[in-house]
Amino acid sequence: MSLALTITQDLYHAMEQGNIGKIFSLLDQTFVIQGPIGTDRNGKEGVLDIISSLYRQGKGIKKEIDHFIEHENMVIVLGNIYMNQASSAAVKMPFVDIWKLQDNKITELQYFYQDPPLLARHLNHKD
Repeated sequence: MSLALTITQDLYHAMEQGNIGKIFSLLDQTFVIQGPIGTDRNGKEGVLDIISSLYRQGKGIKKEIDHFIEHENMVIVLGNIYMNQASSAAVKMPFVDIWKLQDNKITELQYFYQDPPLLARHLNHKD
């Protein structure tokens, strides 16, 4: 197992626990997030923005990882997001996260979802 894979797995574990300090310790100062439909973010502020929208209390979103694929200083993560709906069964949506690392720090995340507008509607829905 590569160090890049270990760092990426540590990051997901820290996200599940809400351990912001651990998350920040794994990121490079120049960290960039590139997402669908104009959701690019930079630095720690960008990380906090993304985490607060996806992992906010009551939003009912859970990421389930199926595969980690590592190649040199890049780790691709495949899985599904489950969004709980008050009026119906949970919606399952595939995702891909591409993490790039340099000098044992995460420098970039590119993330993709099968249906970004559906995810945005779910995140913006007021229950």
